[in-house]
Amino acid sequence: TDSSSCTFYELKHADDHHIPIYYLKMSDIWPPKPPKDFDGGNEGPDQIKFVIKKDDFYHDWNGKEWNAMVCAEEVKQELHKIFREKRLDESILNMNANNLSTLSNSPQVQ
Repeated sequence: TDSSSCTFYELKHADDHHIPIYYLKMSDIWPPKPPKDFDGGNEGPDQIKFVIKKDDFYHDWNGKEWNAMVCAEEVKQELHKIFREKRLDESILNMNANNLSTLSNSPQVQ
């Protein structure tokens, strides 16, 4: 896509600026294994290999009925735990579940 707000550019920005990504695992396969591209290429699978690192964090939502508010609260609690364990600055966690409600519009990766 030509949009600068597509997933490719969002992930590139995060990678270029060393911004950690916290994933939602929404299928039983991790990391996700997308099918070949519509034109037979491997851009989707190649992007997954490039972006998802073995030590990245993810929240397991596999097999649960989607609820953005519950998911956001669980993720927030997990991030607080991770940050406490890693003794990282918790000030970046000054968010609330309402700010994460956009997750309800996120497609499920399978």
